[in-house]
Amino acid sequence: MKLVTTLMASKKYVPTRALIDLTGLSSVKSVQSAVYEVRQAVEKKLKVQNFIDGWQDSGYRIHPNVILKKE
Repeated sequence: MKLVTTLMASKKYVPTRALIDLTGLSSVKSVQSAVYEVRQAVEKKLKVQNFIDGWQDSGYRIHPNVILKKE
């Protein structure tokens, strides 16, 4: 949940190293695994493809076509 919350707070790409620090994950590989798991869960449950957008050397962000509302 920290990963999604962190990505929601920024409209720009969040560098992978910053995600490690902000979420408490231990390595680049653990961030990649967490992103993969979130993508799979969102695609399966909400039918939203490409929920998290990743770009090599830039990091990750919530895809700009996805609109999230915090309630």
